[in-house]
Amino acid sequence: MRNRFRGMMHPRGWVPALMVLWVTCGSLPAAAPAPGFLSGNAAVSWQVFNGLQSGMIKEYVFIGDYLLSRLDWNIDLQPSLGTALHFRSGDWVFGFSVVIGIPAHVGWMKDYDWSEKDSSGFYNGVWTHYSEHDLVMDQAFRLELSGYLHLGGFFGGQVWLGASLGWQRYAMQGMDGFVEYPPGSERQYLSGKKVISYTTDQILPMIGVLSEWCFKSLSASLELRGSVIGFERAYDQHHERSLDFYDYFYFLPSLEIRASFGFAFSEAVRWYLTGIVVVFPETRGESYMTDLSVGKSYQLTSEGGASSWFAGIETGFQFMISE
Repeated sequence: MRNRFRGMMHPRGWVPALMVLWVTCGSLPAAAPAPGFLSGNAAVSWQVFNGLQSGMIKEYVFIGDYLLSRLDWNIDLQPSLGTALHFRSGDWVFGFSVVIGIPAHVGWMKDYDWSEKDSSGFYNGVWTHYSEHDLVMDQAFRLELSGYLHLGGFFGGQVWLGASLGWQRYAMQGMDGFVEYPPGSERQYLSGKKVISYTTDQILPMIGVLSEWCFKSLSASLELRGSVIGFERAYDQHHERSLDFYDYFYFLPSLEIRASFGFAFSEAVRWYLTGIVVVFPETRGESYMTDLSVGKSYQLTSEGGASSWFAGIETGFQFMISE
């Protein structure tokens, strides 16, 4: 639930330009070089893989330090397919990857409001609205450019400095379900209705360190990377109220940990398994509203907020071409 606005158009024009800069993190199962390629001699690596991801995206509305509204988007076992290409140039490895989430019913969304005011006109913390809906993932993808520089040996392995640029999007629908106004009252069930749509685009430059170890046909790697200068645009459509909301988050922090294990069938073919955990701590930003009934946009005096975490796995095959 959002209110208290003052008239001001929100800055839509420059957002598409920023999207073209290709910068994001990896909450979908990521596509760093599979273990064994960085420390080897192959010139080119091509990966094909699939993955599963679960997590939670939370969106908030704050008035000062008062939490007015919260939406929880719970993602369960989102499937994905992807491919990645990496090539070696001296001490450098460069790559490009594409990960696409498969549209599916993958969880639920819960909406909470604390919008009651006391006799003095102040919000009093009373829980006033609750609803729960099916989560349908319409679109999920991640495009990423990456580069790794060899730094040297470390504890029997090799260490690489990595940097990545990409763009990640989630577009979801809250469908059907029920509402309780107020919570605990008789449920009103919804059928065949699109209640809330939520689209988030994240733009992040990331840096990190990757270590890789190889022993005969076995290989393993561990990567830690993050960002404190990210950007996110969140687009929230309330279909029943004919209202659209836009939140903009600058200097978005994130942290990602990835561990991989690989097995070589031959010098040219490897199988690998990767586990990944990503965290976006809570952050706040500017919030805008468009009233579709009158066609006007306003900047809100309330702040938008967002946080999320993801855990996923990726497995696939790596095909290598020697120099």
